[in-house]
Amino acid sequence: KKAEDPDCKMRKDFGSCGNACCAVDLPVAKSPKKVYEEMKTFLASGGADNSYGYVNGPDASGNNPSDMLPDGVPYDNKYIFQGTHRTSKYGYVDVLNFAIRDDEEGTGSIVRMFSSSGVHGALGDNGQNFKSLVVLTEGIGYDRKNIIPIYGCGNMAKGDGSEDLAEEVAETVAETLLEGVVEDIIDKYLENK
Repeated sequence: KKAEDPDCKMRKDFGSCGNACCAVDLPVAKSPKKVYEEMKTFLASGGADNSYGYVNGPDASGNNPSDMLPDGVPYDNKYIFQGTHRTSKYGYVDVLNFAIRDDEEGTGSIVRMFSSSGVHGALGDNGQNFKSLVVLTEGIGYDRKNIIPIYGCGNMAKGDGSEDLAEEVAETVAETLLEGVVEDIIDKYLENK
């Protein structure tokens, strides 16, 4: 029997987003423009196994927004864009969303990466959403050790070490998205363990 991939083993998500998902932040010591160009190039190339894709073009209503955002948008994002990842075993197509902003020092970038299983009712992903983001990170040449899981990614499954991650997850998500709400949810989760 083939050994289970370590990236998948500890990051199995069970419907955190109403479907299996994984959201991470990735600090990169490059400008948002440079990071965007590298990520878009990787996605458009398909990656080493041609399983990635860059999403572009008009939607059903004819809207085709730019990936580059105007100054002053919420969260100071500079770019938002989308990609896909096709799994190797069954060919499922998962949706990848990205947002890139300046880091706090203004010397690099923070990349918010999000992967969601593209099949309705995906209760479990066997760690595929996290793995897809790791492979993308490494394929571009960024350091996977800098990946910070912030939501989903199996963080809230009992017995996976989430007790140690809960405070870090609450702080990261609260600062960037829901200030205070997530802390209460995680405190209640830990009280019920």
